[in-house]
Amino acid sequence: MRSDADYYAVLGVLPSIEQAALAAVYRALLKKYHPDVFDGPKAEAERITKELNEAYEVLGDPETRAQYDSSRAAAQERSGDYSRTSDADASDRVPEVPHEDWAFVLRYYPEAETQRMNLARFSRSLGFAFQVVLLETKNFANLNKTADALLSEYLTRYFGSHPAVQSFAKDALLEGRRDVALELNHAIKTLGTPEDPDRLLTQIRKHFGWEDLRAKAEQEERDRFMDRVLIIFFAVFAVFFILISIYVGGFLR
Repeated sequence: MRSDADYYAVLGVLPSIEQAALAAVYRALLKKYHPDVFDGPKAEAERITKELNEAYEVLGDPETRAQYDSSRAAAQERSGDYSRTSDADASDRVPEVPHEDWAFVLRYYPEAETQRMNLARFSRSLGFAFQVVLLETKNFANLNKTADALLSEYLTRYFGSHPAVQSFAKDALLEGRRDVALELNHAIKTLGTPEDPDRLLTQIRKHFGWEDLRAKAEQEERDRFMDRVLIIFFAVFAVFFILISIYVGGFLR
């Protein structure tokens, strides 16, 4: 067991995941990447399978998992490695739950797909974890709370607990700015969560030129709004002018 390894990121799960759901994720990943079935380089399949087995050997047993969690907490390595999750999302590493199982869930709880899609906008691994947790816990009545809890834990794990930092991270992820999210995660892991994050966020915006892009998009949205307002104004004015013309024409007759 290596305390410097992020076994949760290897499996693409959050530390709160229950053992049964963790086992389901491991089985799905192993099925996808086993060298006998993987449609790709055998060496890559063997490397990934070795990583998965090492991670599950630790996390799959409640006792060794507790020891691992304690060792990471003692080393103050509470922030997860976003690069692992990001790399998995950018590749084809995220597995899928059986289509027939999920289709059956949606027959009775169609809103589950809306929640899955929303989580997948932040991370495909997160959307997959949501499906696995629901299928394993059968807690469909509280699926909205489950989705909210997963997203909250995901943001806290990789970007800290400060609301402004989490909001910044959400904007970056939804806009597909993987580079910004990676930088923010690196900063939180290295510097910790600042009490006043303005300086950190300003520096990241400046470094990536993201503030200019956001300002431009916001200005374009304001311009479109003003265009709509002007169109409505002139339309109302034209109707008013026509009505006055009709009234005056009738009065003169």
